[in-house]
Amino acid sequence: MKKNIALLIVFSLIFLFSFPVASNKARAQNYYTPEDYINYLQNYSIDDALKSGVENHELALKAVERAKATLEQFKKLSKKDQEDFISLITNPTTAKAIYSGDIDKLDSKIQKKVKWTKTAKTAVSEIELSSDSMNITASSLASSSAYRIVTNTGTMWVLGIPVTEYVIEGKYYYNSDGVTSVIYTRAYVSHNYNPAVVTDKVWESGYVSNKKYYGDGMFYYKIGLGSIGLVQLGNVYIGVVGNKNGVESGYFYTK
Repeated sequence: MKKNIALLIVFSLIFLFSFPVASNKARAQNYYTPEDYINYLQNYSIDDALKSGVENHELALKAVERAKATLEQFKKLSKKDQEDFISLITNPTTAKAIYSGDIDKLDSKIQKKVKWTKTAKTAVSEIELSSDSMNITASSLASSSAYRIVTNTGTMWVLGIPVTEYVIEGKYYYNSDGVTSVIYTRAYVSHNYNPAVVTDKVWESGYVSNKKYYGDGMFYYKIGLGSIGLVQLGNVYIGVVGNKNGVESGYFYTK
């Protein structure tokens, strides 16, 4: 009898101590809680930013700084909205629909909580005259080193919080007739506060056609699916068009 009792105690202890380990492992692989996300943002680091798709140290520093504001926004959500937020960005089914541009396939209530926006603007307009004259005329503009910087930003919002943001930036020379040459084109992830999704840049390019600047960029995104690991699920496309006056148009879409 004593032997049976001793064996029962041993098996009970084995079960007691092994269950939390298995539970925590499953939790880490399959879902986050609001508390997990708060901890994630509180400790968001340059390394986290780089792993999420931000491509260099300078941008990563900015992403770390912005994480503080995102944390405060998240804390202001109700408990129910916090749980919905986490489910939307980490659940493989909803995350895939959101990042692949298939939001319309989700429940109508979910659709109202998620949106993508694009914002195209002329970030900088500078003129470096070849003479000492301060009077900018059509003739002086034609012979000057004048340039503009144009950007287009695609942002994913969940319950009013900017979760992932892509940017394309182009700098080009222009004169009174139009764009003359490309200085540079950069496509990049400015921040990504989704612990379940990683993005990588495929390519970026810029060229001049019909006296206009065209900048294009493409990314692919991967989502963590538990023990399966990161799986590529779709692409992100972003572009901007500039003329001698600045931004003319921009596009942004996912699929």
